[in-house]
Amino acid sequence: MVLEKLFHPIYLFSVEDFDISPITFCSNIASYFYQLSWDNYLHRQNQIAYLQKSLTQRQNTRLSNEFWYYFFQGKIPYSDFKPIYQDLSPIQQKEFDSIQPNRRRAVSAYLLSFHNNQWISEQISVPGYNQNQAKVINHDQLDYRLATRFFPELPSHFVNDDLFCLLEGIAIFIRSKLGCCQLKITVHHNQTIARPGSFASNAPEGIHQDGQDLIVSALVVERKNLTGGKSIIFGADKTTCIVEKTLYSGEGILQPDLNTDLWHTVEATYSADGNNEGYRSTIGFDIEIIK
Repeated sequence: MVLEKLFHPIYLFSVEDFDISPITFCSNIASYFYQLSWDNYLHRQNQIAYLQKSLTQRQNTRLSNEFWYYFFQGKIPYSDFKPIYQDLSPIQQKEFDSIQPNRRRAVSAYLLSFHNNQWISEQISVPGYNQNQAKVINHDQLDYRLATRFFPELPSHFVNDDLFCLLEGIAIFIRSKLGCCQLKITVHHNQTIARPGSFASNAPEGIHQDGQDLIVSALVVERKNLTGGKSIIFGADKTTCIVEKTLYSGEGILQPDLNTDLWHTVEATYSADGNNEGYRSTIGFDIEIIK
């Protein structure tokens, strides 16, 4: 479904639209997400959120934004962190120590060129990833996505024909709307884990823009023992909901992002039964129009 009447159209799709079987596509790769490395950046961001909530105002004012950026990037030596940890009460120290990673992640990138009436895909390296044009609605909020991050590259067994078919299908669709002939697509394989008594978020920055020409904010591969995770797109006032959709296996949303009045987020996820972990495995696409 394409919401064509919007100034910036939004496309809700299934991989079936690109002649890919949703059942085959998802079942072939669902197990791979459990093998991905932990996203240590999000883990540290969750630790930062706990520290900022737990430390006194006076203790917080001693710590600059630069300090938190370095902490997020894993560049703060333990000798500098130890006094902060010691400012916590014994109960707070125990709670801090119990914060676990809750997202697995890998990244890959592809250059797609339209030549001789067909799209040619070439995998390229990802030396570092940043979103230097990303935005959040609260200008006073630190947006850690502006920092350069280094994620493990996608294992080779993830890079299969279905992925290239999907990339080509997205490129064909974009060309039909915009006439472009070269794209760079950065692909993010993510799995968030919602543990009993807690929640997981794939958008800790809240309502935001990613700073990319176009995005697939999420193509869902698997939802397992999970509630929540609704994708929401807002208009220019950042409060009027344009699209509200819980995506299931094989479903995704393609939308313009950079220099538009569209903002988006995804709701937190929770364990459905309250006793076992819940999982949401997704693929995200950052799409840069080169020409």
